[in-house]
Amino acid sequence: MEDPVPGQMRTAGTALLGALDGAARARAARRFDDDAARRWLEYRPRPRPGVCLADLDRTGRKAAHRLLATALSPAAYAQAMAVVALEEVLDRAEGWRRGRHSGDYWVAVFGDPARDDRWAWRFEGHHLSVSMTVVDDRVSPAPVFLGANPATVRHAGHPVSRPLGVEEDLGRALLDAMGPAARTAAIVADEAPADIISATRPRVAGPIEPLGVPADRLGPTGRAMLD
Repeated sequence: MEDPVPGQMRTAGTALLGALDGAARARAARRFDDDAARRWLEYRPRPRPGVCLADLDRTGRKAAHRLLATALSPAAYAQAMAVVALEEVLDRAEGWRRGRHSGDYWVAVFGDPARDDRWAWRFEGHHLSVSMTVVDDRVSPAPVFLGANPATVRHAGHPVSRPLGVEEDLGRALLDAMGPAARTAAIVADEAPADIISATRPRVAGPIEPLGVPADRLGPTGRAMLD
């Protein structure tokens, strides 16, 4: 059965560009061979290649969201929307000092989805970066990053919002399912680092030790959780 996703992406990407006026389209539409822009990765709130959703009308914003939805399952799309909404929560927690806002997400299209065999797109902002490359109607989904800040919002001791709770719980359960030797090989630091170890660089300076646990060293429960 033919994969419908490439066609859905092509339709949504074409609709997005068609929904933008001249200035917005000029910011959003990039050449496929614009490597500096296409390989950009920035999970912090910074200006970036593309057009900002806050600068689009409702039709343009909806077109951008529909393109994003072609890449994500309904559950992952809900997580992504929760990450976006958290910008307002975080701005309040920081005393409104930084002016964070849920419109500070950017979309870019590389190449012409209506005509080209090779094209790509990216939807990106604070703690959300989704990049898709389509070549001969095959989708390569990378890089993809979701984060959450705050990770949990609580009321009376109960979580009100926890967008990545499923993944957090699975990660901890996987560690619990390992024996002591495997946990020693899996944990790279007793305390979490201040940020992603690679930050936005394509490579890390020096190897990360320990290297981790091969899947074939996990028991049936651990392997099932990894899968």
